[in-house]
Amino acid sequence: MTPVTTFPLVDAILAGRDRNLDGVILIAAQHLLQTTHAMLRSLFRVGLDPRNVAVSGKCYSTHPGVVDAMRADGIYVDDCSDAYAPHESFDTQYTRHVERFFAESWARLTAGRTARVVLLDDGGSLLAVAGAMLDASADVIGIEQTSAGYAKIVGCALGFPVINIARSSAKLLYESPIIAARVTQTAFERTAGIDSSAAILITGAGAIGTALADVLRPLHDRVDVYDTRSGCMTPIDLPNAIGGYDVIIGATGATSVPASMHELLRPGVLLMSASSSDREFDAVALRRRTTPNPDCHADLRVADGSVDATLLNSGFPVNFDGSPMCGDASMALTMALLAAAVLYASVAVADEMSSDHPHLGLIDQGDIVASFLNIDVPLQALSRLPLLSIDGYRRLQVRSGYTLFRQGERADHFFVIESGELEALVDGKVILRLGAGDHFGEACLLGGMRRIATVRACEPSVLWELDGKAFGDALHGDAAMREIAYGVARTRLMHAGASESLMV
Repeated sequence: MTPVTTFPLVDAILAGRDRNLDGVILIAAQHLLQTTHAMLRSLFRVGLDPRNVAVSGKCYSTHPGVVDAMRADGIYVDDCSDAYAPHESFDTQYTRHVERFFAESWARLTAGRTARVVLLDDGGSLLAVAGAMLDASADVIGIEQTSAGYAKIVGCALGFPVINIARSSAKLLYESPIIAARVTQTAFERTAGIDSSAAILITGAGAIGTALADVLRPLHDRVDVYDTRSGCMTPIDLPNAIGGYDVIIGATGATSVPASMHELLRPGVLLMSASSSDREFDAVALRRRTTPNPDCHADLRVADGSVDATLLNSGFPVNFDGSPMCGDASMALTMALLAAAVLYASVAVADEMSSDHPHLGLIDQGDIVASFLNIDVPLQALSRLPLLSIDGYRRLQVRSGYTLFRQGERADHFFVIESGELEALVDGKVILRLGAGDHFGEACLLGGMRRIATVRACEPSVLWELDGKAFGDALHGDAAMREIAYGVARTRLMHAGASESLMV
């Protein structure tokens, strides 16, 4: 069996909260790696019974040694966690497995008893299935940790609230750069042997795509970024241009190179996914052009006379390489946020929650970030960016139509949105919408600029406001911290589809 990683941060966060998980049921769809097992063991120390836990994994992020260790602890691990059919799309397989897993786990764990059930999801499939199967009498609170998963369930009437870790400020400010750095390092290693003259295309201008471009551009003559969202960058006519690239890295989270474009690819092209599932390159269509390979981590050469390409990791994200630990100690932050969310979900009263998708409280998030920086400190310069761990935040409740600041005014505050929706306008035109978990105001503070946009509330909203001096003091005298703050702002705005010049 694989040794279990421990995260002092998770233990410290749980020890500081006077709650007990005795009697709580946890049904989870997660990566079955050491990180998840370590978090579960921390939860066992505050009363969660392993016999009340059922987990299901994904083939590309399930390690057999970790599965054995989980089962030795008494956790139920679904037998199909590592199931993989090369000639079927992962999403189709996974949805089918999750439907069966949830139905069986619900029947087994809840029969004849009254208990709070916490659903811990990575990707939204478990929550969507539960919403379709359960009635309003079920005592359920969900947790979603990924933006893709949140997007999947945000418009669904699930019948139970979902704690939205995906858009929490701590996750957006800290985890996105962590993941981007990890994927970037893997991509860098996989492209190390590629000649500097090779043309590289990155699809997706989010945190990962932007970080990849920043790392690869100094090493290669041509690195282009393609994004379909208006205003992200110079448009590329992908069907006409795609045959000009030697390497394509997918970072959209969707299908950026569909099967209809496969025969347009340059012969010998290298395809590398940096996002979940196998969607980026419509990988199942490429795998169907080859002899089935049962190893989902195999690099596949596709050469059938019409397509000549190498599909790394069978089309799955390259940072999941089959090892028991994906990432490093920096994953403690994500695990601490999830563990704190489980504690919150265990006692939360659904009718008293502020919305269907509430956030973990900003005070809790700040506590976790502060502990993260003090205990683990794995991120060097990034770990010194304490935007949520510093004192001085003031909670604001604003009505619909309230204007936070106007275009041309002096910038003197940084803001984080707890709930509600706001919009940014330039010359009266809406250029950006901001929702729960988003933050704004940092770029003008750093640059000493006046506000380039007006920001007003579209609905009743709750924000946390930090005085500009406190913000500046936190970043004073540290060029690396300032650069990271600029990068966070740039990535967020590019992801939202706004021009980099329109930083509010």
